[in-house]
Amino acid sequence: MSGILQAHDSGMTILKSVLMILALMVTVPSAAETLKALPYPEQVDGLAVMQQVYFVNRHFAFDNLTIGTQSGPVRMITRQGDRLNAGNTLIRSLNNRPSNTSMQYQDKVYFPTGKVRGTAVLVISYAGRPASYSIWLPELRKVRRVSEPAHDDRWGGSPLTYGDVYFRKPEHERHELLGSETFDECLGSLLIDGGQQDAIRYRPPEKSCQPRGRPIYRIKSTTTFPQWWYDYRIVTVDQETFADYRSDYFKADKLVKRIEKDWRPIAGHDRRALMWRYWYAEDYVLDQQAIGYVRAEDVLWNQQVDSRDWTERALRKIKR
Repeated sequence: MSGILQAHDSGMTILKSVLMILALMVTVPSAAETLKALPYPEQVDGLAVMQQVYFVNRHFAFDNLTIGTQSGPVRMITRQGDRLNAGNTLIRSLNNRPSNTSMQYQDKVYFPTGKVRGTAVLVISYAGRPASYSIWLPELRKVRRVSEPAHDDRWGGSPLTYGDVYFRKPEHERHELLGSETFDECLGSLLIDGGQQDAIRYRPPEKSCQPRGRPIYRIKSTTTFPQWWYDYRIVTVDQETFADYRSDYFKADKLVKRIEKDWRPIAGHDRRALMWRYWYAEDYVLDQQAIGYVRAEDVLWNQQVDSRDWTERALRKIKR
């Protein structure tokens, strides 16, 4: 009996850990399925730009996309003051064209290392009904169904919230196009000193100046949630690709957080077919930083895939 209880406690610990780190990679259903087939716009206003940003972030330009490999998974690092947490690694597989026509898309995340090693998460979006969320817990050899966390819950103790990287949709804010200009800055990154580097397999990317000189829109997006942790954010969006390079969050007109993404084109059939090289976030109130990054050679797209790879049966075949 004690062995069963220990296994259960271990499984619940893994479950809590997965729920904390799931958000960065998993896609959620759009309130309007038309966003999945969103055409490239001829004219834009604030809402139209942010719908395009949603399209880019959810990778709807691809039939399927795999982010990370066994030899080069996505790595996530957080830092609070001088304390560095190398975090977990993961591999994400997204299928936007499932063979089952009742499904909108399938999304699977596998954690190859760390405290949640061997754990996998499966999200299936259906037309006309809620998505299903399943977690494979190798300690218990069971699949558990889970519910969504709150939008303002923090992700893994980092500056990110579930709303930032998971739940927020265009209809959750009111959008105003402030104007157009040229982006003249570099993006931030998490700098790792020599001593801390020993605990990390490969160093986070340096600050990216790739967006410098690009024409951009400035969008003011005001939250529709009352008494929220931010009042509005100013979003910097590429005029051609609709990559959101930067989001600055304000509370009482004070900058409280910044999120930046280094986007790169990886396919030529759609200008919005982009993949991020890294996400960088900084909370100025809590003095926290975080980065999630992956190497370009560890990203694959539009491969021959089998929809059965995105099933609970496939999860049960995973070995710890």
